[in-house]
Amino acid sequence: EIGTDLGRVLRAVRSYQVDALVVSAMIIDPSAAASLQASGVPVLMFNYQGDEASLPSMSVDADDGMAQLARHLLDTGHNSIVFAGGPRSSHADRLRYRAAAEALAAGGVPCRYVETGEFTYDAGLATAARLLAAEPRPDAVMAASDAIAFGVIDGLRAAGVAVPGDVSVTGFDGLPQAAWKAYDLTTVEQPVDELVGRASRWILSALGGDEPVPLAERTMPGVLRLRGTVADRRVRNG
Repeated sequence: EIGTDLGRVLRAVRSYQVDALVVSAMIIDPSAAASLQASGVPVLMFNYQGDEASLPSMSVDADDGMAQLARHLLDTGHNSIVFAGGPRSSHADRLRYRAAAEALAAGGVPCRYVETGEFTYDAGLATAARLLAAEPRPDAVMAASDAIAFGVIDGLRAAGVAVPGDVSVTGFDGLPQAAWKAYDLTTVEQPVDELVGRASRWILSALGGDEPVPLAERTMPGVLRLRGTVADRRVRNG
């Protein structure tokens, strides 16, 4: 796993005898990875849902996952929803927001984007403070990651705002803490074990000297975990 300067790291990789490379980063320049692949090094973009047909990639289906969360909020009567995103430069963040906004728009509900700047707990805390000052306050927050959601939940509760009584919160990732009683977070869980297994098999096929096995399924559906951070507002808003 690498930092945000993918191009610099991949340039450095060229100076080593690397047999294959798995790239896992929230901010990715696919053209840099494609350039390395063109030099003969098998490259797999992990946890990256891209449109580049020539660049092998594997990830959870963010479109489907965020759409499921959005429809759940619509089905439970929410009509004032914001999206707490990470850095806008992140491909994953843009993809998750687009999917959420499109699904909500189909139900007649707009989705305002609030940039947190990072996929972290502290970013979620800071976002909660901004939401507390907002008028009118949203009745639901869709966080781009579970870590952001945890910070939003703790920040709201510390200020006396009930989750989900006053504000519902959803996440995305399926971190172990999401199932903790303190959070009980409604989220989409990524099938990490299966994704890693498929990535390992692809890398081994590349290292075997044969052409890598084509990735017929570049995305895998996540698992919608309905827990206790989404209230049913159909009676209140009906």
